Amino acid sequence: MTKPQSAFGAPQKDRLSRRCNGGDIVLFEQLEPTWNNPHAREEGHLRWIVSYFGGTPGQINDNPETGLLSTQGSAGLMWLQAGGRQYGVHQHTMRETYVILKGQVESIEPGRSHLAGPLDCLTMPPGAPHAVRAVGSEDVVLLWCHDANEEIGRSQYYDESDDRWDSSRPPVDVVRWDALAPTREEPGAHEGGTRRTTVTWLEAERGPSDGVLAGSVRLGCTTIEPGSRLASHSHPFTEHFLVISGRASVVGPQASPALGRWDYVRFEPGVVHSLRAIGDEPAQLLWLQEGTAAQRAGHDGECGELA
Repeated sequence: MTKPQSAFGAPQKDRLSRRCNGGDIVLFEQLEPTWNNPHAREEGHLRWIVSYFGGTPGQINDNPETGLLSTQGSAGLMWLQAGGRQYGVHQHTMRETYVILKGQVESIEPGRSHLAGPLDCLTMPPGAPHAVRAVGSEDVVLLWCHDANEEIGRSQYYDESDDRWDSSRPPVDVVRWDALAPTREEPGAHEGGTRRTTVTWLEAERGPSDGVLAGSVRLGCTTIEPGSRLASHSHPFTEHFLVISGRASVVGPQASPALGRWDYVRFEPGVVHSLRAIGDEPAQLLWLQEGTAAQRAGHDGECGELA
């Protein structure tokens, strides 16, 4: 079974991640979907997963050959068939977060539920029982990310008859896209050539955003206006970008491939980097920063010159 052709195009398995202008690029089409989760091949629970990055052998990483390795967590995409749901419920030893990219879901949790549509965020603290159901006639695609690596087998799967299905467990937090106020607080965001807006779903420390306090990661979305780019900058932690609409390229002396919907690039700590919007449409980039509050103390993104 492969990625649905109407939504994703034909997958290609013969290309590995490539390095370009300091970034490690993973093209969505090169990732082979996996069906490793419980009952993932059964009607009513059909879903596949790909990983852009994940842990070392023995830890969660669905695409170790074509994705990237990380010591601090994992992230990828999940496809869920219209009308289907994840089998049972599950919980993790770390925080799991979903950002809905396509379709609409209903969260399944003890004593409550939430509807979430495109660019809404559901975030589950450690030990929170959860699952999602695809509602409506459209298949669901969502970003999933874990804020730490988890050994395979540590996740717990069960059904609602289990004693762990308990409303006293940590709840799922919801951050609505339409409740977030876009800002232009980053360096150069108001200036011609680097104009962009940003919203934040998860914050590593309490700040001015409307996002959830997550502690170990920041997760947000930046929209780069046509013809503009991110101001060149670096961080003392790893930064990940996923193109969710429009097209972008990695700025630098090397010719960058055009990154389209659901293509990904990672920049390691200290690497000066920038991405540019290509074409007549804005480039919308989901970004994930792995730095803790201690790592980012006094750091707002160091500006620098690209080599």
